Amino acid sequence: MSRSTILASFVALAVLLGSVPLLSTAARSGSEDEAEEARARLAAAAARSDLTGENGRPFVLRARIWFWQDASTSAAGTYTLTWASKGEWRDEIVFRDFRQQRGVGADRSWWRRNVAHKPLRIIQLEELLDYPRRLDLADDVKLKAIGQGEGARETVDECFEAKSSRWTRDIFCLHPDDGVLTLGSYPTGHPARLVASRHEYADYRPWNGLLVPYRIRFVEATKPALEIEVAELSALTDPEPGMFAPPDDARSTPWCADPTEPERTAKVRPIYPESARKTRGEGTVTLYAVIGTEGQVLDAAVVRSASPDFDRAALDAVKGWRYRPAMCGDIPVERELSIVVSFGIE
Repeated sequence: MSRSTILASFVALAVLLGSVPLLSTAARSGSEDEAEEARARLAAAAARSDLTGENGRPFVLRARIWFWQDASTSAAGTYTLTWASKGEWRDEIVFRDFRQQRGVGADRSWWRRNVAHKPLRIIQLEELLDYPRRLDLADDVKLKAIGQGEGARETVDECFEAKSSRWTRDIFCLHPDDGVLTLGSYPTGHPARLVASRHEYADYRPWNGLLVPYRIRFVEATKPALEIEVAELSALTDPEPGMFAPPDDARSTPWCADPTEPERTAKVRPIYPESARKTRGEGTVTLYAVIGTEGQVLDAAVVRSASPDFDRAALDAVKGWRYRPAMCGDIPVERELSIVVSFGIE
């Protein structure tokens, strides 16, 4: 019988396997030039459509949301973002009996919702809307052009690969004419059995010198999961006094313009469930958690289940992980996080 081992990893976006060939000095120089050009192209794409960036002006955005339950059934909700500046904004998601509000105001970052944990589809929705930040890549990410591919706007796009580790390889595609983002591909799950998720951006329209996508779609594997359609985008005038301040019942932390993200410093290895070992079962569990000001994992909950045994093993392990907390200058602050734990057999 072959030996079973756990492959459990904290994954923001897990992706394709690959190897890196040795390069000559000339090849490395060409590769570095190519990477620099790719980074500049992605940064330009982000700036061209970033409503909340340096070129942004106060606005109100209202959108309709569809959460797909299967290929033919969806449920509708609404999303509203009121933005005055990086230090004053709020948004709201309403979907059936779910309601969430977030914002920044009075030097506080805050959120409140009518359930204890952020559901998986809401996590995915927020990631889908935050596309300019996805294009702001860390310095250690390796970039290269990978030719052309079919993008969300049904035209031949220019695509780039962003690789930050052996397991992490994302794809970004830009429209060849106006350079806007059409596709982000983020495979996730066990490295040997990846599930590709796609963020598709289409129907770009001009607004205050920017190009804004009015249709955004999240496709998981081959199935649509989320769709956003902008219904209104207008200038913000005369916001109500105090509308950005945290409500009394909101959870809040000190706000700063450029907080750091939590960094894991200690990891407890999950125990592979005996029930799964017998059947050679595999699975991926997604957790919601809050990283506290002392780096502890708080409020951990399963938002995507693999099985009761995998869920329990993932929760038990992650509760023992420790992080360097998010920081606002010298002040540690709480930060919500999604954590993916993959189980597999080698």
